[in-house]
Amino acid sequence: MACRHVELESRLIDDLLDLSRILSRKLALRRTACDVHAVIISTVDICRAALANKNITLNLQLNASMVSAKPS
Repeated sequence: MACRHVELESRLIDDLLDLSRILSRKLALRRTACDVHAVIISTVDICRAALANKNITLNLQLNASMVSAKPS
């Protein structure tokens, strides 16, 4: 469990550093299509232990469809 928290903290720090780079225009973003369901499921998995500790039940109904859009 401690290793997981260290990993999550490391990711958070990396994300904050990336945000800083984006704001200072030192990092460019490339938009690509992604599987929103996979992103949501991954996020819920990260929170699952905290949800269980608080006796919170989360039910997902993932019905999004892939829409192709041209990047702007």
